[in-house]
Amino acid sequence: MGKNADETYYQGLYIEDRRLNNYIRFNRALTLLIAMSGAFLVRNIYFCLAENLFHSWYFYTYSLLFMGSLFFKVSLYLFKKNFSGIFVDRYIILISLYFFLTLTNLSLLDSFEYISYDFTAYIFGGLMMAFLLRCNRRVYTFLYLSGMIYYIVVYFIVHPEALTLAGLFPLAACTVFAFYFATMRESMDQRLFITTKQLEESNFKLEKETQTDVLTGLHNRKYMKDFIEYQLGIHRRHKNKFCLLFADIDYFKKVNDKLGHNTGDIVLKEFAELLKKESRNTDLIIRYGGEEFLMVLTDTAQEHAVSIAERIRYKVENHTFSSVPWKLTASFGVACAENHDSVESLIERADSSLYSAKKNGRNKCCLS
Repeated sequence: MGKNADETYYQGLYIEDRRLNNYIRFNRALTLLIAMSGAFLVRNIYFCLAENLFHSWYFYTYSLLFMGSLFFKVSLYLFKKNFSGIFVDRYIILISLYFFLTLTNLSLLDSFEYISYDFTAYIFGGLMMAFLLRCNRRVYTFLYLSGMIYYIVVYFIVHPEALTLAGLFPLAACTVFAFYFATMRESMDQRLFITTKQLEESNFKLEKETQTDVLTGLHNRKYMKDFIEYQLGIHRRHKNKFCLLFADIDYFKKVNDKLGHNTGDIVLKEFAELLKKESRNTDLIIRYGGEEFLMVLTDTAQEHAVSIAERIRYKVENHTFSSVPWKLTASFGVACAENHDSVESLIERADSSLYSAKKNGRNKCCLS
């Protein structure tokens, strides 16, 4: 991928991560808001009963906060199950706006009660958005401007004579601070996420390179031991049969000596391709070293492993290798796992079988 394609790819991953985090955070926050607004509503009902003031705007605001929290909690869950991620994103922005304006309304009520400026609930709403909501700069701008304009307009309608620039300066300062905090946090989260993903992918590629034979693209011996150890564990617990198949190209030194190492490399690549074609996705093929290859045949009984080895032997014998004017053959050794086996003992038995095949004339398959 090019640089622009990489940026688009990582940006897409980040948006998906942001979407999931928004859902999780708001789902938890709504639960908390239901409890908090419910407690404040009960407290307000008590004072309303005591003073017979059910027309109190505090009562209406806390009721809206409680019912809104309950409604959004249920609807967010339903929308997550039935609608696309973009729709859920927009719905969460709507929830943020609703609660920010509701908390702004509480600040206005406190301000009207004392005919002064009280920004406590407004600041709480602004900081709550900065901590909970992850979105782009445009959305933050829309939300914070909406809250500030709502406060100014409603205050001007109710108490126009008390509205002054000096009084509104703390409101503007709090809004700018919350906006700056939110956008900086979002920018840092994005950079950290993308950097982490790039490092993870680099580490994965590096790990893959250290476990892969450069010439054939097969796994190397570094990966082999862990895989065989895992298969032995499955064999001991569930009695699953598996076998090792050692393969060695006969008289490979002759190819290198007479035709050169480049031709030898071509032969190794073609031999590796033959092994791949005869293996399943669950099997593991390893370049053990030089012209020796090891196949780990999972869920394979002894008879089947020998049959696979014979089939590969026949195909190698009848294959025409590039730039090699004579026929090549291969020898095979098979060993199947037993309960007492370790990785080393199982490999040693398979290697001994291969040695027997070469000792008995090559182009053969021997069983441990």
